[in-house]
Amino acid sequence: MLAMLPLLAFRTFRPRNLTLTFHGSEILRLHANPLKRMLMRRLIAHAGRVSVLTGYTEKILHQCFPEAASKTYRTPGALRAGFAPGAAGVRASAEGRRLVVLTVGRLHPRKGQLVTLEALLALPAELRARVEYRMVGTASRPGYERHLRVAAAKADFPVVFLGDVADSTLESVYAAADIFALTSIDHGHSVEGFGLVYLEASAHGLPVIANRVGGVPEAVEDGVTGLLVPPHRPVELTAAFTRLLTDEALRARLGAAGPEWARRHTWEHSARLLFGTTEEAALTSDE
Repeated sequence: MLAMLPLLAFRTFRPRNLTLTFHGSEILRLHANPLKRMLMRRLIAHAGRVSVLTGYTEKILHQCFPEAASKTYRTPGALRAGFAPGAAGVRASAEGRRLVVLTVGRLHPRKGQLVTLEALLALPAELRARVEYRMVGTASRPGYERHLRVAAAKADFPVVFLGDVADSTLESVYAAADIFALTSIDHGHSVEGFGLVYLEASAHGLPVIANRVGGVPEAVEDGVTGLLVPPHRPVELTAAFTRLLTDEALRARLGAAGPEWARRHTWEHSARLLFGTTEEAALTSDE
């Protein structure tokens, strides 16, 4: 989308049918720059449709670019190809082993790996003796990974950095986990507009712990597929981990609801909302 802006400025870009898609963070970044803000307004004016993944993204788009309001369609995110949800599998008994907490996402302050690690470090000693934390992803900011590794060195439980993992291997990584955690926080102009990885975790039958920020409540159904905690409430976050680590029935119930929740999100449905009837799209926008 950003590549279109210079072309528009020089009047060399005049598409006949233009659809724009916004995820979240780029809206705030574009609006913060006066030149990009002006060019984006021109681009929106040329667009026939504007797609957003969540009500949260729709809200910030209309706050920053109100001219998009009359042409916005809410088209919920869905799983990537190869992550079709099945029935929630029976996870290995927790008897005699550590419970695995898993995070999948680039190592970045906004993704909250340090927030999760600090919450686990605050657990009582008897629970720390029963937990292992695994992270999939690589750093876009080396300094943040250094902070993570310093904190991990203080842990009296295993903290494993798995790095980049191929999709074929990621299946087994999800299967070996007991709890999925991605405690995203707002970080400057970087926000969590939705979080497709939450759907991936749910598709694999994992109960989710997340912060109630951005579009996350539209990816995690609180009390049904996971537990949502207000951001910057470390005591409450640790309490949420304590609940899931000590309550096997709760883990099973939240995990079992995940595949059906993920199955309700399809790109075919989103495409119908975007290119189907106006009435169908308007119905979803009012939900």
